[in-house]
Amino acid sequence: MTITQALARIAGMGRIFLALFAMTANHTTLAQSCFNTLVTPSTPTSDFQIGSNGTATHLPTGLQWMRCSLGQTWTGTVCAGSAANQPSWASALLLVQAINQGQSDLDGDGSVGFAGHADWRLPNIKELSALNEACRRQPAVNDQVFPNAPTGIHWSSTTPHAQPSVVWYFDFGMGVVSFTNKNDALPRLIKLVRAGEAAGDYQAGQYLVFADGFEF
Repeated sequence: MTITQALARIAGMGRIFLALFAMTANHTTLAQSCFNTLVTPSTPTSDFQIGSNGTATHLPTGLQWMRCSLGQTWTGTVCAGSAANQPSWASALLLVQAINQGQSDLDGDGSVGFAGHADWRLPNIKELSALNEACRRQPAVNDQVFPNAPTGIHWSSTTPHAQPSVVWYFDFGMGVVSFTNKNDALPRLIKLVRAGEAAGDYQAGQYLVFADGFEF
């Protein structure tokens, strides 16, 4: 083997090493979203169609989510700022109504609604808790689909049938579902969704896509 041939072989091996390193680095980057690598991701990024307009569509259900919680601003790559607290369920519903009627300019361009749609709503508890990512906590959601997601409690639209004074919520920090008084005046956040629900009062929620299995 000549020196030229030896150098060529070494160069080839170097290219192979770099390719393998790149593959490993890419795998590591993706894996960083899961804190427990022994748990299979329950909401893999491949289940979502990521839009450039700050939305993500969950392909198994057809539900379209805002990637940011209300109060944050979509920059094109991440959710900037802090999510806004809504101290009562009624105030959360009124804010959703204001967004759909163009009284709250989320896009920053004077348009009605968000991302070309004016039928956003509070998710029911099954829709909201389905965002729970089993392989991580703080936040307990896919941080590639929902970048810089806040870890606070998020309102759902679901009221238990036997207790109309309370409402179900999902804790984005620990991935816990529980309920609270509708007027507890404690910090609560909002993640909005659209589509996948039967026609009717958007403030009611709690039917169709994830409707069975809970007592309403």
